Amino acid sequence: MNTLAEEWRNEGILIGEKKGEKKGEKKGIKKGELKYARKVLLVVANDKLDILPQQIVEDINRIESSEILDELIRRTLRCESMEQFKGWIYKALGR
Repeated sequence: MNTLAEEWRNEGILIGEKKGEKKGEKKGIKKGELKYARKVLLVVANDKLDILPQQIVEDINRIESSEILDELIRRTLRCESMEQFKGWIYKALGR
């Protein structure tokens, strides 16, 4: 038979575990969204601009905002040159 203190401790552990799971789940979802947005951007850019320089691919993989990646996808559909695309990527990275 558990004491009241042990029951509270166990309850606290369970609550902490549930909060941790939710936090981890949200983090996992965000990582998945970023990965997918990067992939779509790379596919669209490769289709529109042919072969992307490796440095641009690496720069795209540094972008940590799905909103920025979404905007870059939309802009890439209207992109007229590799230089224009590079400019958008550099701006997204604060260069």
